[in-house]
Amino acid sequence: MVKANMVCFLFRLCYEIWCARNKKCFEGTDVDVAATVQKAQRSIVNFKSASTMLVETLSGGPILSIYDVHWTPPFSGLCKLNVDAAGLIKGDKWGIGVVVRDHEVVVVGTSS
Repeated sequence: MVKANMVCFLFRLCYEIWCARNKKCFEGTDVDVAATVQKAQRSIVNFKSASTMLVETLSGGPILSIYDVHWTPPFSGLCKLNVDAAGLIKGDKWGIGVVVRDHEVVVVGTSS
């Protein structure tokens, strides 16, 4: 079984490779492979240390651990739009997903 730490690192490494690819394609900047791997490793360490810090919710509520922070519905009468996108590092195929929920967490629209 693959450990969660390894999966987390692989996802972050993929993101850093994507960023390096964008710098090469759009800015003409060469990025060192070792530096890209180190950046992914530093990012994981920074995330883990930030995860132990306490954060105050935007609603001015109590201070919660970052692990207790989750999706919250919008105020009554409003809708909330969540969007995510994915694509291949090489290629021009991209996907986007959209979901709209009301204050009762009822899905009022989706698209992909």
